[in-house]
Amino acid sequence: EVVGDFVIGDTSVIGTSLLGRPVWMVEVSGGGGGNNAPEVFFNSLTHPREGMSGMSLLYFLQFLANNYASVDSVRWLGDNRRIFCVPLVNPDGYEINFDTYKNENRFGYWRKNARDNNGDGDNNDFEDGVDLNRNFGYKWGIDDSGSSSDWYSESFRGDSAFSEPESRVIRELVAGREFRVAVNCHAYGNYMLKPWSYAPAETPDSVTFNRLGALLTARSGYRHGNATTTLDYTANG
Repeated sequence: EVVGDFVIGDTSVIGTSLLGRPVWMVEVSGGGGGNNAPEVFFNSLTHPREGMSGMSLLYFLQFLANNYASVDSVRWLGDNRRIFCVPLVNPDGYEINFDTYKNENRFGYWRKNARDNNGDGDNNDFEDGVDLNRNFGYKWGIDDSGSSSDWYSESFRGDSAFSEPESRVIRELVAGREFRVAVNCHAYGNYMLKPWSYAPAETPDSVTFNRLGALLTARSGYRHGNATTTLDYTANG
């Protein structure tokens, strides 16, 4: 399917949420690079109350589709990359917030997924849900400052790494591709974060991250760095 001048190569359900809602993935390209082009990955709404992250990713896709024919940089990107996007990582949490909007005329602030931690059959603020952004495997649960073992915490990490179906969906997608770059879109503040987040430590390729961070924030004025230098806290898993 062609949207604007961009080719929608594959729009598919790559898995389901805890409550059975689909997790969609869309691939876009300009067709020039073919299947051998380097792959990149964007995702958003891991934290469903950060609605602007999903809007940003959808507007990015719209910009690519509308400008492939007329903007050289967009055409180059389309012809030389395969772009995979998951705009809604956490559909259950987003639905909770949307229900709040429908019923109370305000968007909700639910952050986690819909895990019923206390088993009462309802979604209770804070007590229920797992923070999917603390549920991945790398350095999962190495301390209680970068995540929490407490149900009531908004950074509750779950009972084990990849305990949640939504994080497993992302794991399987990544394991089956060869992504050169991954961008996880959030909307907490004016920051561009790089690894690592679990400790004030630099990666072996931190020079590249620092260069990209400086370029990507040159006009916005956002702070760039790892979590400890930008957010003043750590995050593991």
